[in-house]
Amino acid sequence: MQRMAVCTNFGNCETADKQEKVPIAQETICPICGQELIPVSDTKLVLFKKVGLVFILVLLIGGGCRVLTQKHLMVRMFIPD
Repeated sequence: MQRMAVCTNFGNCETADKQEKVPIAQETICPICGQELIPVSDTKLVLFKKVGLVFILVLLIGGGCRVLTQKHLMVRMFIPD
């Protein structure tokens, strides 16, 4: 996956004014104005990872609660009140 960056030299750079993302290789310099580029992360990927992590945690917690309640019910079946 190619890393992307944005230029923050607003008013002096067309790339910054248009808010275009520029692919970066090794140099983090804007090809138009020469200012340093600021790397940006892929927010969709980050959001997808966070949602996936929350989903897995909910499944684990729900499964653990289910197991604990099942053991409690099984104990009650064999031990009279």
